[in-house]
Amino acid sequence: MLKKLLSLGVMAGALAFSQVAHATTLTSSIAGMVGQNVKNYYNNGLSSFNGWTGQQNNGVSGGPVGYPTSFVGYCVDIEHSFVNGESVSVQSTSLLTKNGNLPNSGYRVAWLYNTYSSSLTTNVQAAALQSAIWEALYDSSLDLTGGFYKLDATEVTVAAQANVYLGALSTAIGNGSYLSSNATWFNAGGLGQDIMGPNTGGVSQVPEPGLMSLLASGSVSGLWMLRRRKTKTR
Repeated sequence: MLKKLLSLGVMAGALAFSQVAHATTLTSSIAGMVGQNVKNYYNNGLSSFNGWTGQQNNGVSGGPVGYPTSFVGYCVDIEHSFVNGESVSVQSTSLLTKNGNLPNSGYRVAWLYNTYSSSLTTNVQAAALQSAIWEALYDSSLDLTGGFYKLDATEVTVAAQANVYLGALSTAIGNGSYLSSNATWFNAGGLGQDIMGPNTGGVSQVPEPGLMSLLASGSVSGLWMLRRRKTKTR
């Protein structure tokens, strides 16, 4: 009986931690979105990308309970192409890192997304936000002219607007307010492109409170039975 109860506690723990990342599929379209083709460089200038830089209309299938079935997203993975219908895990951007685990990069991009994504109306603004997100994700310097990610020198208008966003982020980093920012990370695990969306539907980096209670109750029940059994044998 004791073994069964302890097993239930272990199973409850496994169930709790299995809920941290939800398996789902993602689609993407740029129809009706704002943004434009921009020439970008990454991998310290060794690779280039001349294409859509801006909003995506992402569709979600099989996502967490309460998460919207579509949202306006931004790319957080310039090194991979999007695969329509790609399988992803749904996690908090607080866990998001790139380029050698740059500290707090997930909080930086979440701050940019939460601060600006809902108010953009022009192609330049959306392209600039995407560029700023890539810069904040891959480089600590917030400098669009060098590092792992940079804009082509001809992208003057986009760079000027992106620097407005990065300047505001620098202020938020300075006072620490960006550390309260969180968004949703659709992690393709290198088999597609990672996307960032709104923090909706209770996606978090830790097990949900109800599941933690289940884990605790299972463990406590097992310990109580163990103590009761020892008492009877005295």
